[in-house]
Amino acid sequence: MATGQHVRGDVTAGSTGEHTDWSSALELMQASGATELIRQVRAAEQSDPDGTRWPRNKRSDDATAVFGLLSTS
Repeated sequence: MATGQHVRGDVTAGSTGEHTDWSSALELMQASGATELIRQVRAAEQSDPDGTRWPRNKRSDDATAVFGLLSTS
């Protein structure tokens, strides 16, 4: 999730629902990939262009997401 985008512990909305915390965002990335997370963030931004529902400084910002799993074995 890009800095300033909502999942700062709050909400991002997507076509499959709302992600109310970082755990659900990570679950989405594990299941569907970082591209899907960013797509849902962009959909949330477009659905709230004035930042009324999800206050933010800009309508949109750069987006980068990285997901990895570490194994102890």
